[in-house]
Amino acid sequence: MRRRHVKKPVLARASFGRRARRSGVARVVRVSRASFGCRARRETSTRPFVDGADDDGRRRERTRETRARIDREARARERRSGREDARARAPEIAHRTRIAMRANATHAARARAFSAYRFGTVEDVETLPMYRRKDDHDNGKYRASATTRALARARRAISRGERVGWLGLLALIFVGRTVFDGKENRVPSAMGVMPVMRRSVVERKTPAQVDGVDELVVVPGHAVYYGNNFLEAKDESNWALEPHQLLEGEAKAFMEHMERGVREVAKNPRAMLVFSGGKTRREAGAISEASSYWQVSRAFDWFGVDAGVELRSFTEEHARDSFENLLFSVCRFFELTRKFPSKITVVGFESKRDRFQKLHLRAIGYPESNFTYIGTKALNEKEMEAGEVKVREAFARDPFGCRGALAAKRHDRDPFNEGAPYSSQVKILSAFWLHIDTCSQRLYNGYFPWSPGMMIK
Repeated sequence: MRRRHVKKPVLARASFGRRARRSGVARVVRVSRASFGCRARRETSTRPFVDGADDDGRRRERTRETRARIDREARARERRSGREDARARAPEIAHRTRIAMRANATHAARARAFSAYRFGTVEDVETLPMYRRKDDHDNGKYRASATTRALARARRAISRGERVGWLGLLALIFVGRTVFDGKENRVPSAMGVMPVMRRSVVERKTPAQVDGVDELVVVPGHAVYYGNNFLEAKDESNWALEPHQLLEGEAKAFMEHMERGVREVAKNPRAMLVFSGGKTRREAGAISEASSYWQVSRAFDWFGVDAGVELRSFTEEHARDSFENLLFSVCRFFELTRKFPSKITVVGFESKRDRFQKLHLRAIGYPESNFTYIGTKALNEKEMEAGEVKVREAFARDPFGCRGALAAKRHDRDPFNEGAPYSSQVKILSAFWLHIDTCSQRLYNGYFPWSPGMMIK
């Protein structure tokens, strides 16, 4: 009987398992089957193979099964160790890849770095040209070459220069806008250095009858006359009135305002009369408060004063409340004369005096010293004063009337959705229009054309 000894082969196996390749780590492992085949050798050495024996085949089969099982266990251990190693070295690989990408490498080198990080090995990353080992005992810390570091410094300097250049350009644009929109442009004059505001490029022809006019008299409208005969304007049934205006003698109060405004303009040949009020009543049709006042005044022959007042009387047909009565009348004055009034006079109810003088004037930045209010008594003075307190509180919180109840009232008083064209026609106030459009609850702190020392070109 002859004993057969099992050989001790040494096999070099490359472990490129699927999970190992996916994690970016592939290790070359030398596996000795003899070292992991102790049990197989023990079994085969103790019981020799005998030629011709009936159980030789079964023994050989058991030996192959044993060796296969041992190989499976070895491969499983290799995979587990590979995953653990990959998990442990992943931060290092990521760090090295980030260094490679920051080092101003070429496109091909970046591609190799990404490929090595995503699919390759640590050794592949270490072979990239942008890596140089500082020291053999530096525990895997790397740095770029001198050339690469110089290129990186140059790139950082260029990027900083670009940022500085862009910031300078933005600052130049900001300064240019500030200069050319007229807020900060200063020109020498006989009176010293004065701010300048520029008119719109589009100029309207100034009517001859308003040449030399520099004062504005405003009569705010309170209702719309829709009767057929303007001589019957003293009858309240011919007016579109709100519930609180349904009082006997209310129409006479409106006519008193018209007459006071006409007489103020007649006193001063340099004054202009503007009736202000939009198409606020749907039941009255497409007729504005301003046009009603103008027609009634003409029907009553301008209340017996000089007929020349008619040539200096105009309408502003877009205002929906007292704030717009004041502001839009000033804009209408500018449309007609290409300048702003040096003095403003408003004719209305006495209860609204504080609203105009303390709130609306501040909202448009007009000097109070150049403003006059002429007030008349209302029939329901006490009731009007009680309601006026709430309106003043609302305008104190919202000086431009674009929120809450004030905005709702404007919406109700614009049934034909007319709006107002002055933001596009009076472009010299563009910054102020923008501030109003933001619906800010703070007053505008920029320049107005009527601000002290302001020049207009």
